[in-house]
Amino acid sequence: MERRLPAGLEHVRTTDVFDNTTVPAGLLRAHRVADGVWGRLVVHTGTVTFVFEDAPDHPISVGAGGTVAIPPARQHHLELDQPATFAVEFHSISTATIPATATILATATIPATATILATATAATSGAIEPSELATAPEAGPRQFRQHRFVPPPGACELLVVRHGESEPMMEGEPLPLKDGHGDPALAVEGLEQAERIADRLVASGERIAAIYVTTLQRTHQTAAPIAARLGLECCVEPDLREVFLGDWEGGELRKRVVDGDPVAVAMFQQGRWDVVPGAETEAALRARVRAGIERIAAAHADQLVMVVVHGGVIGTIFNLAAGSTGFAFTGADNGSISHLVVTGDRWIVRCYNDTTHLRDRFSTIDEPPPATGIRPAGITF
Repeated sequence: MERRLPAGLEHVRTTDVFDNTTVPAGLLRAHRVADGVWGRLVVHTGTVTFVFEDAPDHPISVGAGGTVAIPPARQHHLELDQPATFAVEFHSISTATIPATATILATATIPATATILATATAATSGAIEPSELATAPEAGPRQFRQHRFVPPPGACELLVVRHGESEPMMEGEPLPLKDGHGDPALAVEGLEQAERIADRLVASGERIAAIYVTTLQRTHQTAAPIAARLGLECCVEPDLREVFLGDWEGGELRKRVVDGDPVAVAMFQQGRWDVVPGAETEAALRARVRAGIERIAAAHADQLVMVVVHGGVIGTIFNLAAGSTGFAFTGADNGSISHLVVTGDRWIVRCYNDTTHLRDRFSTIDEPPPATGIRPAGITF
């Protein structure tokens, strides 16, 4: 039997068709339609049980093709005991006069002037989680979902990539320098990581508008595979080059850390690179990194950009974003991808050190040591 709406209503909208897996949880709890709005349940397939809260002993079984009119004052909920698909229509009261004693489905009289609640009350079913609510019609109750982050207009999204693993420093043989900075090429492992970065970003369909690298060759080599696949030429941003390590350039830092040099210990304790003799000051590093990121962001409003940089620079970028200092963000893995959104007034961290394209697990605590070289604990270089 069809349960009819009163005459004179105007159709506002119809929800998406829901099934047992997509039904908003709010519909399964006690709730009411908004003031001045009538609803109608329309079942497409299967059977849906409709229950008025003031008549729980008289559930209504609605089969395929059936409908139920829902007045704007009466709490109700749905029950799905078997597979079904259905939608809900919303109809607003225009010039039609709804009788104060309109009988719905041979149930109790519904007052024409009842208090309307947009969601379930604590007395009946408790609060409804925002993530469980569907968007309601403009004329109906406002419901608020938890959505994925969307960058604000004018923002620049940065995929901050750490270069692949570079060649090891052999004791007694410093790494080559460029403008005073250690400039090793990628190791075989680093070249493989570069290919995996490209695989990941191509497979996920990232719409990368530009690729930035630094003055040091390991960033160019890391960016080469993805640049070739996307047909992009890399741009150089000198201010994103690695922190200058003074007397410990050319790979000396790696050796000092492994050997437990007291200055290296102090460097970690203080969370400052400029503890190293002759190293770049913290203030200078932060200033140039900020300038480099802001230049890129200004040139790429509403675009996604990939920047291939260094571990110390990534630590500084995310310190700037978080308003922090120290080495909390130092140690991003070689080949990792982090995600930053830069707006006119803030930097928003979306993720840090994503390595799912390199390995399946988060923890490395039980990984075997490398076949060659010495692996220090707590940081990567």
